Amino acid sequence: MLKYVTVIILTLIVGCSLLSEQEKHVAEREKFPSLKMNDIEIGMTKQQVIGILGQPSSTSAINNQIDFKYRLHEWNHPSGQEKTEYFVRFINGKVESFGRSGDYDSTKVPETKTTIDLNIKNKDSK
Repeated sequence: MLKYVTVIILTLIVGCSLLSEQEKHVAEREKFPSLKMNDIEIGMTKQQVIGILGQPSSTSAINNQIDFKYRLHEWNHPSGQEKTEYFVRFINGKVESFGRSGDYDSTKVPETKTTIDLNIKNKDSK
């Protein structure tokens, strides 16, 4: 009898302590939301992205381009501290690119390069 009780108790302990891979996956993504970026795919709709990442912290748009910005905890940052900014760019309503802000020049203002000729020419030289 004691043998059966021991087996039942051990089974319960082992069974309860082992999370399925899916449960670990979900728990990890809830703890570190930046991991959810791995679920985003090119061609997804805004609704699909919101379903994965939730509402963006900010949105910007120009012409047929819409950018969602997210501030998400990273797995390598201590809990409750630094968040990293991510973006999801939509063109014509579909994901065109995504990643950390700054990737693919996503948040950089276009630069204008100017060349100045510093050669001084003397009036007398031909």
